Amino acid sequence: MSAGAKRGRKKKKRKRPIGCFVFIVLSAVLIYMVFFGGAKNTLRKLYPVKYSDIVEEYSLEYEIDKYLVYAVIKNESNFNEKAVSKVGAKGLMQVMDETAADCVKKLKLDYKVPDDLFEPRCNIQIGTYYLSHLLEVYEDASLAVMAYNAGSGNVKKWLKNDELSNGKGGLNVIPFGETERYLKNVMFTYDMYRWLYEN
Repeated sequence: MSAGAKRGRKKKKRKRPIGCFVFIVLSAVLIYMVFFGGAKNTLRKLYPVKYSDIVEEYSLEYEIDKYLVYAVIKNESNFNEKAVSKVGAKGLMQVMDETAADCVKKLKLDYKVPDDLFEPRCNIQIGTYYLSHLLEVYEDASLAVMAYNAGSGNVKKWLKNDELSNGKGGLNVIPFGETERYLKNVMFTYDMYRWLYEN
């Protein structure tokens, strides 16, 4: 074996203790964050409960889990009340004009669509009501979230398609990649909100 090869081996041996030390430090930091609340305090900044008075009021009124409402707001607009999507959805819960107009009529509300959709109270009331309506229709949070994103007509069509449905009222395949990602993101965020704020 050459002297160069021996030197190469010695250098590698010197790096191992540093790698172990870094691993131990990172593990200690992770354990601290998980067991002593550091992680929750940090994550609460990433998953806030803004507009809590409005969210709690309408989640109670329309009998829906407030953390699901927060999850939808977080994914739809990241709490930006002035947000507008490429397809024209507006406000915190990214409500479409047509959906908003239907909800305003059904609930006999005094909002003006589309202008009032940028007002947090209007947007959250309509979005929460619509989400609760979808939960009633589908009796399943995943299907309701998919319908919120892709439209109720699409979800009904998918459920009737034997190649997509699982035969038990759910779906094996979600044809829209965007909706599949949206569902995963919302349900992950929902779980995060429950973990961070329940109890």
